[in-house]
Amino acid sequence: MNKMKLVLSLFAAIALAANVSAQTANEITEKFNAAGTALQGKDFDKAITLFDEVIQEGSTVEGAGELVMQAQRYLPQALLMQG
Repeated sequence: MNKMKLVLSLFAAIALAANVSAQTANEITEKFNAAGTALQGKDFDKAITLFDEVIQEGSTVEGAGELVMQAQRYLPQALLMQG
């Protein structure tokens, strides 16, 4: 009986971790998109802040590697445009 509770608890923890990870990846995507919108709207301070957050937070999130690389590419451009 205790083994069954342990196994169920383990599955619940894994499912919760997967859900949290998915939410975090979605949040990174939302921040990246917001940064792109800010950059297009010439709100460079906001774009810089959001790209930096994508780089910092996304580096620990599975599946966010491509967004991190793109943010690393756009951040210097935003800094140059800011002047």
